[in-house]
Amino acid sequence: SSYLCQALGCIFIAREGSLDARNQVIDQIRERQEAIETEGLYPPIVVYPEGGTSNGTSVLSFKKGAFAGLKPVRPVFLRYEYDMLNNSYDVMPFFALFVLQCCCFNYRVTFNELPPFIPNDYLFNQYAKKLGGEPKEKWDVFAESVRDILVKVGGSKRDNIHYREKIAYETELGYVKKRETPNKTD
Repeated sequence: SSYLCQALGCIFIAREGSLDARNQVIDQIRERQEAIETEGLYPPIVVYPEGGTSNGTSVLSFKKGAFAGLKPVRPVFLRYEYDMLNNSYDVMPFFALFVLQCCCFNYRVTFNELPPFIPNDYLFNQYAKKLGGEPKEKWDVFAESVRDILVKVGGSKRDNIHYREKIAYETELGYVKKRETPNKTD
């Protein structure tokens, strides 16, 4: 599967990486966005701005990657419908979920694609005022505005937890193995 990912031009992210490693990935995403926009060398890049997946009831905080380059984005969300079993991975251990999903046949997914969202100075000035509080970086204002659109159009709610907190919760429940934390000096 890694050959397929490489052939597709995937950008790999080390979840436990150092700050330098995360910044390198952000730079790679920014460079890819630039190449897509100016040279047309790649198909559109898909980024999961929450840093993972959730159970679809709320939109988690967004990460910097897709928004740091301040390039247009096309917000997309998936809506899953089910009768008996929520098919998100965070509700139970993977194997149990897999077995139960094989027994349920009434799943439906709707792909919802919104128009491109192009950041501009008006957004950075006016929406930043709406966010209030301490001054925000442009990427953060951009990310929060896209997140608000997805919440409104998708009929979800905002949840200000981060994906890493979700993983910590799943670790405590025993659904995922405890990960080694990187050395803070990295």
